Amino acid sequence: MVRDTSRKTERLLTLVPLSSHCAIECNPNTRGTILELFLALQHPYIYPVLDLDFRDVSGQTYVILVLPFNNKGSLKDHIYKVRSVSPSVHGHVEACVHYTAVFLNLCETAAR
Repeated sequence: MVRDTSRKTERLLTLVPLSSHCAIECNPNTRGTILELFLALQHPYIYPVLDLDFRDVSGQTYVILVLPFNNKGSLKDHIYKVRSVSPSVHGHVEACVHYTAVFLNLCETAAR
């Protein structure tokens, strides 16, 4: 979880290594296209991807996703009526994993 000082709110940030089999070039053009696709996926019960970026660290490319954080929990928390003393991060992490899986699936599809 990170603090967005410009909006005075918390965000969920995820960092996932990019598969070496990904055929998508990680550059500003593809970043913009993929971010547009994620931003087009609007639904009241699905957290939007607020930002997407790629970073190279020691020869490994990472995908970075930023999503809103809801201190009332995730959709899964709401469905299963999970109430905890502290805000649930688990469902939010699952959402990030899902978006990352979607992105990696795009990579695998493009490689074919």
